[in-house]
Amino acid sequence: MGSRFAAFIAALIAAASCADAEELPPGTLLVDVAEIVDSMGFGRPMVAARVLVPSGWRTQGGVQWANGPCQEVTTLAWSAVAPDGSAGIEFQPAETWSAGTSGSQGCIPANHRTIRAYLEAYVRGRVPGARVLDYRARPDVLELNRAYYDGIVQMVAQSGIGARAYPDAGEILYAFQQNGAEMRAVALAAGMFYVTEQPNPFGGPPLWNVTGGTHGVFGAFAPNGQLDFAAVDAIRKSIKYDPAWAAEVFKTKLAIGEQNVQGVRDRAAIIVAGGAAMTRATIEANRIAARNYADISISSSGSTSSSSSSTDATDERIQRERIEAIRGVETYHDPLEGGTVQLDATYDHAWRVSNQQAYILTNDPNFNPGLYNIDAQQLQVVQ
Repeated sequence: MGSRFAAFIAALIAAASCADAEELPPGTLLVDVAEIVDSMGFGRPMVAARVLVPSGWRTQGGVQWANGPCQEVTTLAWSAVAPDGSAGIEFQPAETWSAGTSGSQGCIPANHRTIRAYLEAYVRGRVPGARVLDYRARPDVLELNRAYYDGIVQMVAQSGIGARAYPDAGEILYAFQQNGAEMRAVALAAGMFYVTEQPNPFGGPPLWNVTGGTHGVFGAFAPNGQLDFAAVDAIRKSIKYDPAWAAEVFKTKLAIGEQNVQGVRDRAAIIVAGGAAMTRATIEANRIAARNYADISISSSGSTSSSSSSTDATDERIQRERIEAIRGVETYHDPLEGGTVQLDATYDHAWRVSNQQAYILTNDPNFNPGLYNIDAQQLQVVQ
């Protein structure tokens, strides 16, 4: 196994590998706000996203920009590891593949028609000797961007190129040996697939093409018996893209799309347009201005009539509750940032650490951070 992968091998446990977190009771997760930075895209470093990681972990990587014609414009290549290297998670770059009568057309040559097929090939290609143990579909991952996926399917159906488009998402569980230890790992991805099949005007086999692409792969690794699926999902769901950065990326993707004279009748242009649509969906999902990890409600930014304010507040509450249900998160008042913060709903209680950008998640109703020398305030759910 390569040294790069070995550096990311993780024992993802609810207790982080730092002095304070090791003393926390089982099932309690102390997480810091980590920034994922785009160092190259716009002539100056910009925070692209924020994510919660176990306290004290080291981070590396950032945003990766495309260096070829068959790649997503921007994607994440970022990881977080414990100080001793025994724990970690990672966001791996998006990939696009293609196969068919006309070849791979500059993409990764592959005929994957499902996320399961892609993930099995991804794992076996990256981890020699990996053994696939289980797979489960993750329709919940698609639901947050359902409007985006439905829009792409409709756009392709109306494009006249004879293609069929469909989304897919799933998670694979696999095993491997690392330094004599039996390991377990998960990899999760979502993406779009485009399939065409047409009669051959010269006779013979039909003309066909399959193109697929992910939005990236999220992975977590642990020794056998120590993979905490609740903590894994809590970290994955905590990522929040910065709307200012996403708006810049959106403008870049639109410019790229406008350079293609074929418009959406060209399959490559459809993929570019789809990427722009996903970015626009990201901006909408993060339309409340970011301030660190908490958000400041847009309804408090200006004065309106009481009727208008009431309507806006109701609409915002409905939208918030819809996102909560889809993402599996709960919205809390943040007493330090003065706004709200969404945290994983798997944990019934949340605390805000007072002297750092950090939160505590727990299911223990009697948890007292003072017993662990942590100054924190319990968060109240937004009604």
